[in-house]
Amino acid sequence: MAATKRTALASLVFTFTALLLLAVSVLSYAVFYYNYVPDSQITKHIFLHYGHGTPHATLDLRDISPSLYPDQPYDVSLSLLVPPSSTNLALGNFMVTLEIHAYPLPPPPSPPTTSEILTDPSAILARTTKPGLLQYKSPIERTLSDIIKSPLYLTGLSQQIEHVNIPLLDSWSFPGGLFSSTPAAARLEISSPSSSTHLQIASAHLTFSTHYRGLRWFLHHHRVISFLIFVSIFWGAGCLFAGVMYWFVAAQISGNDVGTHGRKEWHRREEMGEESDADADADADDYEFVVAGNVGSSPVGTTPSHASASTLKSRTRGSSGSVGTSVAREGGFEWESVVSGSTRATSVGAAPMSDKTKPAAAGRR
Repeated sequence: MAATKRTALASLVFTFTALLLLAVSVLSYAVFYYNYVPDSQITKHIFLHYGHGTPHATLDLRDISPSLYPDQPYDVSLSLLVPPSSTNLALGNFMVTLEIHAYPLPPPPSPPTTSEILTDPSAILARTTKPGLLQYKSPIERTLSDIIKSPLYLTGLSQQIEHVNIPLLDSWSFPGGLFSSTPAAARLEISSPSSSTHLQIASAHLTFSTHYRGLRWFLHHHRVISFLIFVSIFWGAGCLFAGVMYWFVAAQISGNDVGTHGRKEWHRREEMGEESDADADADADDYEFVVAGNVGSSPVGTTPSHASASTLKSRTRGSSGSVGTSVAREGGFEWESVVSGSTRATSVGAAPMSDKTKPAAAGRR
C-alpha cells in the first residue's frame, strides 16, 4: 500500500512538473519571438507643410526607433493618397527626397529637438531622392470608370483617389553594436518641375517594411512549425534540467540519511562499548588474601623452584557485591583466600619442608 501511494505521488508530481515546464516553454518562446523577430511593417504618419516653398515635413522617429532593429534590412517607401485632379494629372513627374538622421553621439545633456538633430550633417544615416508619377489613364477610361463607380461615390462607399507607392530605400539598415546609431529624425520633401505648381496630397505615410532573412525569415513565415520546434526544445531542456536537479537532490538526501544512520550506529556501538567496559571493570579482580602457616626453612614468596614439590591450590568464586573465603591446610600450612567480586581468583602456595618455625606472611593484590 505504501509503495502504491509513493508511485501515485511520484506520478502526480511528474505530471504537474511536466505541465508547468510546458507552460514555461510556451511563455519563453513567446518572449523570444517578441524580442527577436521585428514587426513586419512600421508606419509613420506624415503631415506635410505647404506655403513655404515645396511641400516638406520633419519627422520625429524616436517614437518608432525602439521597434527598429540594428543590422536588420528594411525597405523604406512613401505611400501617398493623391486625388486625380487636373492639376496633379498635368504635373507629371515629381521628386521625393528623404534624409534619415541618427541620434547625436555622445548624447547631449538635454534631449535635442527634431530641428537640432536635422541640422547635424554628420548624423545622416541615409539620403535618397526618387521620382514619382500618378498612374496614367486615358480620358475615355477615366470617364467610364467614373460612370461605373458613381453609385459608390454618391453613397460615400468609395472615393475618387489614387494610391501612389514610391520605393525610397531597398534593404537599408543602420549599424548596431556598442556605438549604434539609432534613427531619431527624418526630413521629407516633395518637389515638382514647376515652382508654382505642387502636388496635391490627401495623406502620406512613411513605411518601414522588414526584409526578413535567415532564422527571422523562418520564424516569421513558418510560425506553427517554428512554434512546435522551439517549444519542444525549451520543454526538453527544462525536463532535462529538472531531472538532473532531482537526481542531485535525491543523492544529497540519500547521503545525509546514510551519514545520519552511520552516526547513530556509531553512537550505539560506543554506548555498548562503554557498558561492556563498565561490566569488565565490575568483573575485574578485587580480592584480598591472607596466608599463614609453617613455611620451614624457606620463606613465603620464594619461587616454586625453591619450595617443596608439595603444593596447595585454593580456588574461590564469589558473586558481584559478595565476599568468598576459603581456607586450606596441609602439613601445617594454612592458606586463606578472601575474594570479592564476580571473577575467579586462584592462589597457589608451596607447602613447607618442615614445621619447626611458624612465620606469618600476608599478601594483597
